[in-house]
Amino acid sequence: MSPLGCAGWFKRDGLDDVDIGYAFLPKFWSKGYAVESALAVEAYAKDVVGLKRMVAITTPANAGSIRVLEKIGLRFRENDQAVGR
Repeated sequence: MSPLGCAGWFKRDGLDDVDIGYAFLPKFWSKGYAVESALAVEAYAKDVVGLKRMVAITTPANAGSIRVLEKIGLRFRENDQAVGR
């Protein structure tokens, strides 16, 4: 078995909230892994850790990540961050 990629949350300088992030090897893109893992990370952060809010950062050119973030309920704000619920 080999790694597909990773997903988790990060506390980044300049952000008040925790940032949800993911990265997968190109051969695993567009297979639903990012959505599935981001939802699991979000659920764990809320249900186990007790985080109330998470955000995400991506570039406007990264349409794939924007779609993932929208699928997990975040909304994209250009030149800013995707904002949690």
